[in-house]
Amino acid sequence: MCKHEIYYIISPDQVVGEMDVADEDFYHKTVKNRNSRGTKFVIGVFIVGGSAIGFTLFEKNVNFDDKIDDTNIVKTTNDTSLVRCAASCDNEPNCVAFYINPTTKTCQEQSALSNTEMIGLTSSPGFRYYQNCLPQVVALPEGAFECPVNNGAWSAGHLPDGTYMFKLFTDTDVDYVTAFNMCKGIGANLPKIYTAEKLTFYRSNIFSCPGIHGHGFWVDGTNINAPVQTSEDAWTTHDGIVIPKIPELWYLDRPNNPTTENCIHSRHNSFNYLFDDANCGWQLYKVLCEKKISC
Repeated sequence: MCKHEIYYIISPDQVVGEMDVADEDFYHKTVKNRNSRGTKFVIGVFIVGGSAIGFTLFEKNVNFDDKIDDTNIVKTTNDTSLVRCAASCDNEPNCVAFYINPTTKTCQEQSALSNTEMIGLTSSPGFRYYQNCLPQVVALPEGAFECPVNNGAWSAGHLPDGTYMFKLFTDTDVDYVTAFNMCKGIGANLPKIYTAEKLTFYRSNIFSCPGIHGHGFWVDGTNINAPVQTSEDAWTTHDGIVIPKIPELWYLDRPNNPTTENCIHSRHNSFNYLFDDANCGWQLYKVLCEKKISC
């Protein structure tokens, strides 16, 4: 079992405990029984409010050691510590990650995840990078979810294939590429739905939320790169997972214009959020981003 650093906080300003934990029994009591989200996280920030305990989990990414991202800065704090930097990020709605230099005690909070291609990063010895892998969440029972709010904080949900975070943007209608990049910019994706079970969850729960119901949304899927755009395996997610052409996913005879309408949206009204093919350039649909929790 890997070593965990667990930090307890009762408010953004008051640290009541700090310790390194390698004891498996302690881990099961304090963390795993509350969320069952695996063992990869490094910092746990537990915030006590009344009788409920909420938590935010940050994961260290060693690929960003001795580097720093000077874009998307929320704020910079000097003379601070790792735990206080994490607490400050947790208390800032726009913070999703932070860089910390334990030697200089400098904390730089970020409003977007640093890109894995390392583009735009500069050398900065001593800095370490932590990303928020469970932003502003309280433990939810299996099958539960929180409705996202337009331009609000991340919400959480337990879907059939794992635990996810969601962000909602409904101010304007955008095209597919804009929607895709909006989600990518915050370290997320358009909804990646390729099973009937997952779409059923979306239709029964998420698409019924206030602010979501009544709008159409882009989902992760195109046939643009398919050798034959009409083939059974033509529609795929951005990372190549085939989206089957089955009635549990697609509405009636859809997709019906696969050579000119190369992107997928989950259509409202009489379609009841089943899939329809759409022209990727149409500025007609809203943006819902999902991020699967891996830590």
